[in-house]
Amino acid sequence: DECQAICDACWSTSRLAPTTKPCLPSPGGGMTLERIGEMREVFGNDLLLLIGGSLLGHDRDDVANGARYFMKCAGRGDDDQREEKGKEKATAPAPDDGDGNPRPAKAARPTRFTPLEGNHGKLFTCTDLTPTAGGELPTESRWMCGKEPVPTSAYKQDAKQTWSKINRTELIGMRGESTHFHVRYFEIAPGGHSTFEHHVHEHVVIPLSGKGEAQVLGRMWDMKVGDVCYVAPREIHQFRNPAENTESFGFLCIVNSNRDRPVTVDPNTKTVCG
Repeated sequence: DECQAICDACWSTSRLAPTTKPCLPSPGGGMTLERIGEMREVFGNDLLLLIGGSLLGHDRDDVANGARYFMKCAGRGDDDQREEKGKEKATAPAPDDGDGNPRPAKAARPTRFTPLEGNHGKLFTCTDLTPTAGGELPTESRWMCGKEPVPTSAYKQDAKQTWSKINRTELIGMRGESTHFHVRYFEIAPGGHSTFEHHVHEHVVIPLSGKGEAQVLGRMWDMKVGDVCYVAPREIHQFRNPAENTESFGFLCIVNSNRDRPVTVDPNTKTVCG
């Protein structure tokens, strides 16, 4: 875990060390040719391998043979295979789109899923965004990361219950990613609402399913899929799903990763709740 954390810090400028410049990992100590595949999985393809001793150890009398073995361990094939493939590519006609224009090559698909936790590229696959009916919220996650469901939790841990019928799904920013923002998904059942509050940090809200309302200061907006709502610093706001609606209202919310605590406001008196 410590080595992986060091690797993550090398790849990108961390929130914890913003002055750290990206650098190239060069694993050592116990590195062997047979572990190259494992090291590529951990560190990626942009790494420096010190393999001189391993090449000599593999075949001291034929370094070229050791180099071919290294390429095999790296999953690159040997020189002869690459030469033959190069000849085939040179003689075969380039694929086109039917109008004579070259067709871009397809990117290689990943061979395995990346885990939910950690600072690495990952894909959250949306399983279903169909709004729930009957005043209920979904009981299962709407996203998967590989084979892992992205967990859904309560909107807030709030003993005063300043909100109603709303849950949240943390997507990006809470599982080791080095982003300076967080991406969350909220879903509100009919008759539900978020907390009436204000704070210094900003919001960007993008509906993905259903319909709802946004109140920002004295303005009231109806929101639907594809709309974008911006909440500026210190603006009192609340997101609602009117009771007369029959489906849930789901939206993405993008906020700063380093943010202040919200200040709850009484919706009737517009005064700060103590």
